[in-house]
Amino acid sequence: MTSKKDSSRSAAAYPALSAFLAHSTVEYHMEELPVAEARPALLEWYRATRRRLPWRGDAPPYNGSTAGVNKAGSRAAQVAAEPSPVGEVSAYGVWVSEIMCQQTRVEAVIPYWLAWMEAFPTVQDLAAASEEQVNAKWAGLGFYRRARMLHEGAKQVVDDFDGQLPQTVDGLLRLKGVGPYTAGAIASISFGVPAPIVDGNVLRVLSRLCAVASHVKQPAYADKLAWGLAARLVEGGGGGAAGELNQAVMELGATLCAPDGSGCDERDPLRALYKSTAVARDALAAQRAGDLDALLAQPNLGVHRCPVCGAGAADFLARLRAVAAGAPPRSEEDTAVAQVHALLPLPLPKKRVRQERYLVVAVRRGDAALSPGTAWLLAKRPDSGLLAGQWEFPATLLAAHKEDEPDDPGAAARATAGGTLLEQLAPGGVQKRSAVDGTLEHVFSHVRHTMHVEHACCDADAAASEWEGRTVEWMDADRMAEVGITAGVKKVIAAVSAHAQTGSAPRRAGKRRVAAGSDDGKQPKMSAFFTKRES
Repeated sequence: MTSKKDSSRSAAAYPALSAFLAHSTVEYHMEELPVAEARPALLEWYRATRRRLPWRGDAPPYNGSTAGVNKAGSRAAQVAAEPSPVGEVSAYGVWVSEIMCQQTRVEAVIPYWLAWMEAFPTVQDLAAASEEQVNAKWAGLGFYRRARMLHEGAKQVVDDFDGQLPQTVDGLLRLKGVGPYTAGAIASISFGVPAPIVDGNVLRVLSRLCAVASHVKQPAYADKLAWGLAARLVEGGGGGAAGELNQAVMELGATLCAPDGSGCDERDPLRALYKSTAVARDALAAQRAGDLDALLAQPNLGVHRCPVCGAGAADFLARLRAVAAGAPPRSEEDTAVAQVHALLPLPLPKKRVRQERYLVVAVRRGDAALSPGTAWLLAKRPDSGLLAGQWEFPATLLAAHKEDEPDDPGAAARATAGGTLLEQLAPGGVQKRSAVDGTLEHVFSHVRHTMHVEHACCDADAAASEWEGRTVEWMDADRMAEVGITAGVKKVIAAVSAHAQTGSAPRRAGKRRVAAGSDDGKQPKMSAFFTKRES
C-alpha cells in the first residue's frame, strides 16, 4: 500500500503524472486548459504561418495540403500568409467552404469551391439554381447530401431571412444541414461571435492539451467536455479574434498536431503547454527512478472514475507503461514523449461496415466504338437515402452482410440476375451482352459495395422509359457534365472501356487503378468521357 508520505513525494516529483492519475472529475481538464497562454500563442502562430486558402480571401497560389508537415526538415507549415488583396469572403462563401471541407481534404476542396463560387456567387444564385446544376458542380466531392442540404439552406435564407445569413448561432442552426460546428464556424469567422467549434482536429488538440484519455466519438468528450473546453478557449481574453482563434486550433490539428504530430516540434505554438507531453516526461522520469510501476499500481486511482477518461484509462496507462519501458536514453527522450503524445486521443473502436454485393448493368446505345458521344442508360436514385437524387447504372443486390464480404453467388446466378435486369431495362432486347472480368469496389462511410458489371448494347427504341418507378435516361458526356456524375459511375465506365479494349478489366479495380484508355487510337482516354464537348 502506498503511504500518504509516498504519495506526497510522488506528487512533488511527478506533478503532471500524479495529477492525471488522481483526477476523477472533468473539472481537472477544465482547470488544465491554459487559456491565457494558449490564446496568444495560437493567434501569433496562425497569423504568421496559416495556409493560403481562397475562402480566407487569399489570392493564389494556394497551399491547402498538409502532406509532410510533420516530417523532419519540413517547412510546409511556415509559408508566410501575406496580406490578401482579395478582401473579405462573404458569410455565404464561408458557409460553402465549411460544408465542402466536411469529410473532404482541404486541398481537394479548393478547385470545387472556386468553381462553385463562380457558378453561384451569391446565396440568391444558389437558391435559384436547379438540382441538376447543383449536382453538376458538386460531382466528385462525394457525400452528396451535403450539396442537397446546402441548396435547401440557401432557399431558406432567401425565403425566411431576406437573403441574409443569420448572424447568431441560434439563427444559423435553423438552416438545413447546419449543425453546431458549422454554425459556430460561420458565426465566429464571418461575424466575430465568440462561438466554440469542435471537429476532429479540435478534439485532437484539446485531448493533448488537457490530457483527455478518450476517443473522439465518446459522447462524454465529443458532445460535452470538448465543447466546454472550446468555449472557454474562444471566450477567453474577452472573446476577441474569435474566428482566427477557432481557425488556429483547427489549423494546428490539421498540421503540427495531426495524428503524427510530436508535441515537441519547435514550430508548434503549444509545445510547452501540452499536458500530454508533461505526463509523458513525468512517466519517463518515474521509469528511470524505478517508481512508475508503483505509481500505476496504486489502488483506487481517480482516473478510472473520471466520466471522460474512465473507460479508456486502463488502455492508456498500459500503453504509457509500454512506451516508458522501451524508452531510449534520456538524451533521446523526445522520441518517447512523441509516442505518448500520439496516444491521445485514444484509437476509435473498430467500426463495422456493411458489405453489399451488386450486379450492375452498363447498357449503351448502339454498338459503335466507345467515344464521348456514347450514350449510356442511367437511372435516377430516389430523393432520399444514399446518393439521393444522383444518377447511376441500374443494379440489383446479390448478397449483403453486416460485416464480412458476402460470398459471390457464382457466374450462373449473376447471369440470371443480369438477364432479369436487362429484360426490365431493354424490353426490346440487347446485343453483345458480356460480363466484365473482376469486380469493382466503392466505399462509403458506412457501407462497402462490391460490384460485378455486365455490359450490353441496345437500340434507343428498345429501352424502357422508366425502371422500378425511377426515371431512366440516355446520357452522353455532355449530359453527364450537366447533371454531375458520381465516382461510382466513372468506375463502371472505366471498367467497360478496359473490357472493350482487352476483353477484361483489372481484378479488384476499386483497389487498383482502372485502365483509363490507351494512346493507340482505338479508344479515347477516360477523362474524355466526362468532359463536355465543344459545340
